[in-house]
Amino acid sequence: MNKSESIKTIATALAQFQSEMTAVKKDAKNPFFHSRYADLSSIIEAIRIPLARNSLSFCQFPSGLNGLTTLLMHASGEWIEDTASMTPKDSSPQATGSVLTYLRRYSLSAVLGIATEDDDDGAVASGTAQKEAKVARPATRSIPKVYTIEDDPTKEDPKKSSWRMKAERIEVREEALGYLDFLKEEGVPQKEMDEITDYFKRKFKK
Repeated sequence: MNKSESIKTIATALAQFQSEMTAVKKDAKNPFFHSRYADLSSIIEAIRIPLARNSLSFCQFPSGLNGLTTLLMHASGEWIEDTASMTPKDSSPQATGSVLTYLRRYSLSAVLGIATEDDDDGAVASGTAQKEAKVARPATRSIPKVYTIEDDPTKEDPKKSSWRMKAERIEVREEALGYLDFLKEEGVPQKEMDEITDYFKRKFKK
């Protein structure tokens, strides 16, 4: 983390911001841990007015090959900056875009100290998953496999969509979560999303 020489004013403003924050709407679902989280647009909508009220603002921009820098600024000129990175599975534009979206959501929540996910205590207690709760750890965690729309396997079975056939190739729970995020970003029809989500629930049921 980098910061201005003094952070006294921005620290006071951040504390006031946090006291004014209401709950962020958690409008997206994690189908495996039965928890909910806030997507990026919901986070930005929730923080926009409280930030402005306390003379705070932020910007996020790519850093290096696979990094994202989040800069929190105060009208006084004080600032706090942090950079996180993840490595996509390939060099396609879709993979890079998915990584940046993932980093923007978690990094912004972390620097502001706000909760954007439910604790998945049940999954942790049963030993079936790592806990991903209030703040993610993007600098130390690899993003699940990122998929592209270039490879169309429907030739193997014309009765199944390419999305479903790709889903059936996934053998790791974390990859399944990443795949669902990708499908949402690509605007896959909700009916197909529901069918694939149900398929993953059955496949990874313990």
